[in-house]
Amino acid sequence: MRPPQPNKENKVEPLAEEKLAHITPHHLAALSLCRGAEALERAASDHTTWFFVILDLHRALHCALIAALSGTAGIGAYPEKEQAKWYEYFNKLDEPAAKEPKSDYLPYFRELLSMAKNGSPHMLDSPLQLTPEQDADIAMLNQFRGNLEHVKPGFWFLEVSGMPRICNTVAGTFATLLESFGHRLDEGDLEQVQAAISTLKQTRCSTSQQFRTQ
Repeated sequence: MRPPQPNKENKVEPLAEEKLAHITPHHLAALSLCRGAEALERAASDHTTWFFVILDLHRALHCALIAALSGTAGIGAYPEKEQAKWYEYFNKLDEPAAKEPKSDYLPYFRELLSMAKNGSPHMLDSPLQLTPEQDADIAMLNQFRGNLEHVKPGFWFLEVSGMPRICNTVAGTFATLLESFGHRLDEGDLEQVQAAISTLKQTRCSTSQQFRTQ
């Protein structure tokens, strides 16, 4: 975000609303999923595209977990200790001395996933249920993302023949989490997300052999 710019009189002018970009976890989840799905066709001819698909799908799932866990109060993705601070603040809103909690710490991806699987009163849907194979797929996606975001010298091989299965797992997991935050998306965004989920699920059937490398 660009800071306010001084004018000729050295006065700081506030940024106009139309110059500001804003995003929320549920919108970022939707945009990332759609961008990852749109890149699949290009990945068929350029395998390096998969590295960017990995980042998009991981971000989509990460944001979807936060959006689903947050709930109507917006605090369900925080650790229990931080949630307690928020509840205390909410109960003292009428008091002049009430101070909003400053900590914005969130658990790491795997812990957020565990929270969703264990269930939360903040989630609008039932606990996330994953098979051992699906859990392994998501763990692999998380590992891939870590390798890409924390770059080290050298090179890295990706066996792309397994990526369509991971895409299918992400699609199914995202669809389940969407039940808890889909109401926050407008109709047009929701239609695009549903189309992206369908595309990712079809990848398993139509391209699992096409992406095999030697």
